[in-house]
Amino acid sequence: RDFNSQMDTSNEPDTRRRSIRSLLSGAVQTVEFSGGCVFLDAPRRNRVYLPGSFNPMHEGHKQLLLVASQHDPNKRGAAFELSVENADKGLLDEGEIEHRIAQFIAADLPVVLTRAPL
Repeated sequence: RDFNSQMDTSNEPDTRRRSIRSLLSGAVQTVEFSGGCVFLDAPRRNRVYLPGSFNPMHEGHKQLLLVASQHDPNKRGAAFELSVENADKGLLDEGEIEHRIAQFIAADLPVVLTRAPL
């Protein structure tokens, strides 16, 4: 397993907030919400990541993830990547990040938060 750190129960608002604050403060580089768990600083090598702002996420995004997963030669799966930093607009605020990731959690879809500027 190539995860460095893990906390579970991403459906708990306190866990989500702590994880987001860790990313915004620079304490961690990535936060993944997947399968009801939160993974900190655990990017998966050879995984397909679909970046975007997802404001809002729509059916086209879900179809892209499905197709990417089906064509993944490594069978590592695919996940959405939401950068909380935009080169032109700066950092998203905590409330906006929570709002955007709630879409993925409600749909049980994996999303990785990063600070990689779009």
